[in-house]
Amino acid sequence: MKMVSRPICARSIAGALTMLLAGCNTGFANSDLTPGASAMSRTELYALEHARETSVHGQSDTYPGLKDLYITDGSIRVALFRNKSYKYVGSISYGLSSPDGDFLNTGGYLYVANGPNIQVYSPGATTPKFTYTAGIQDAVDVAVDIFWNAYEADQNGFVNEYPSFMNYVSNSCSVGGVVEGVALDKAGDVFVSTYVGSANLIVEYPGGLSGCPEKVLGVRLNYAAFGIAVDKHNNLIVADEGEVDEVPPPYTNVSRQIAPNNWLDAQAVHLSKSGKLLFVADPVDQYTSVIAWPSGKYVGPVGLPYIRYPMSAVDGPNSTY
Repeated sequence: MKMVSRPICARSIAGALTMLLAGCNTGFANSDLTPGASAMSRTELYALEHARETSVHGQSDTYPGLKDLYITDGSIRVALFRNKSYKYVGSISYGLSSPDGDFLNTGGYLYVANGPNIQVYSPGATTPKFTYTAGIQDAVDVAVDIFWNAYEADQNGFVNEYPSFMNYVSNSCSVGGVVEGVALDKAGDVFVSTYVGSANLIVEYPGGLSGCPEKVLGVRLNYAAFGIAVDKHNNLIVADEGEVDEVPPPYTNVSRQIAPNNWLDAQAVHLSKSGKLLFVADPVDQYTSVIAWPSGKYVGPVGLPYIRYPMSAVDGPNSTY
């Protein structure tokens, strides 16, 4: 299932490496970035940026936007809870109509999949800094790579990619079925969860969405493929309605089913930036579960009584950064 890939060349896409990944003519070669260097692969570029991010931020959550847990509430807001204590400290509602999946990038910017759009909030802000609308029909989840390119999971069966803070679709791929989640690993591979009839599928786009190199993974889930995350060992973590499934490479079988709290409708999963906590949002149970990772031990609930329909929860960028 292929769709046309349309690279967008912008004058500002969070750095020259982003433009290289988007396939743009930046006006200089790789040798201009690193004297004597040959052309780098996408994986090498991701590794280079990963090293830069680690050197700048280290492994601690010290930069803005990562002090709170952000839980999207289907009752039209994002609720904020102070990390560790999980005390309710406020909410964001401006610009939201149907908030679903959320994500924090490496700069602490909050992205909210919001039906007809994706809203982006600066650290500490309650009004949007930027809104993605191009090509969106029903945004249910969002992920952001290390170059701040945004990826929209659209429930109507496709996934879109956007250059950082540019309202243009740079790549779009038809996944089929009812798309529910999107995640990326540290090499920039894209994973999309979908269900087609009774088939619950995970689709991988190795190397990214350019050219739509679709690969349907062999793993089959018990219930429904909803939200998805990737840990630092490249294990997939999938919200599978009544449980959370761990799927290790090469993604052919579920190695572990985690259901310490017998969820009624686990919809979304996100790892903390440290990778030591997993947040599982369940709108039917009406709270978010905190799970120790990778042990799978239940830590406790977050959200009661402030949240009515928790759809997703995040406190930092994907730990694979």
